[in-house]
Amino acid sequence: MPFSKDDPNINRDGAPKKDWTWSSVLDKEAEKIDENDPDKKRKNKEAVAEAILKKAKDGDVPAFKEIANRTDGMPKQAIEHTGEIVNYNVDFNDPKKVDEYLDKRLK
Repeated sequence: MPFSKDDPNINRDGAPKKDWTWSSVLDKEAEKIDENDPDKKRKNKEAVAEAILKKAKDGDVPAFKEIANRTDGMPKQAIEHTGEIVNYNVDFNDPKKVDEYLDKRLK
């Protein structure tokens, strides 16, 4: 049974907001200045980017893949289909045709 317009059980404010998320914590830390930087100008996110790029340049394949996947996107995966390809055009607004379609498929 649908809710009525004035139903007190409807949460009009949505789900309660979290005080924190991993994403927000990482964003905050990434913007801080890198403690190991002698000039105190480089941010943590720049230090992380530099470290992963160095690993990739040194031949670390997982580091290279991570960079490629983050910049170019994940490669498309091949899907093998071994069954019969059948195209059913059914007008789902016509109950008679829906019944015919279901009778064929459920035999």
